[in-house]
Amino acid sequence: MSWSAARNACLAGCIETFDAAEPGQPVLYLPGAGGSHTIHGVFSEQHVELDPETGTTITSQSPLLTLRLAELPVTPLVDVDRVQVRGVTYRVKDIQEGTGGRASLVLHRE
Repeated sequence: MSWSAARNACLAGCIETFDAAEPGQPVLYLPGAGGSHTIHGVFSEQHVELDPETGTTITSQSPLLTLRLAELPVTPLVDVDRVQVRGVTYRVKDIQEGTGGRASLVLHRE
């Protein structure tokens, strides 16, 4: 198995294990152009990051949805697209692309 395939399998396993959706409550991606698409990701009400320059811990109150970009039906748009998690709608405020096709969507509750 190649490194890329192993990384994708690991990410898929993490998303499956820590999926944001509860049984019967899918995560919906709502593109600004219309429609809705069921996706899978890891949802956090708040998240913790490290400042890469100082190593200082930074806690954000912004909800975060981490997913594989391949899950999205379109290229995500900031302040246009929305996500619905557990019946709550959030606007995409920032997109933080990671390695291996992963991204974190910083969200704002509407």
